[in-house]
This record gives sequence, C-alpha cells and structure tokens, in this order.
Amino acid sequence: MANGRIVGTEHLFPVHIYFEDTDFSGLVYHANYLRYMERARSDMLSCVGINQKQAFEKNDGVYAVSELSIRYLRPARFDDGLIVVSSVTERVAHLAEVEE
Repeated sequence: MANGRIVGTEHLFPVHIYFEDTDFSGLVYHANYLRYMERARSDMLSCVGINQKQAFEKNDGVYAVSELSIRYLRPARFDDGLIVVSSVTERVAHLAEVEE
C-alpha cells in the first residue's frame, strides 16, 4: 500500500516525526533518516507497480541498496513533518540509481 505519490519525475513520501524517532536532545536520531529513505524507496517501487515481495518469491530479482551517502543539512524534531523526495537519476538493465 503506497502512501507517497509520483509528481513529474519525483516521488514524494510524507514522514511524521514521533517521539520514538528522537534522541535525548529532542532531535531525530541520525540513523532514523535511513529508515525514512528505505520506506520511501519501497513506496516508490510500489507506486510504479513493483511488488518487491512477489518479485523475490518469483525469483525475478531483488531491490537492494548497494551504496549510499548522506549529508545532513539540518535536524528534524519531534512532531515535524518531512517529505522524502526521491528521483531515479540513472537506470540500466540491472541497476537504478535513486537520489533522496
């Protein structure tokens, strides 16, 4: 079930920050941003009709992250609303590069 949407060439995925997402300082714990990006990536695939579970079960391939890099611009805080913006920047037969 997709929660995001495709707008033009981008996938927009809303994220609400809950208390459990934050550390003792009230900021989102840095590793949680990876969770949000993974949810957005899975949602993007769902939005374009790719069911990852079925693809795996049929041995049609898997969609795995092989490399990532993060640059934090500013922290998110409890009760913030974020939008993860994803776009496919490169695609070949066995690889898709996604920027979030």
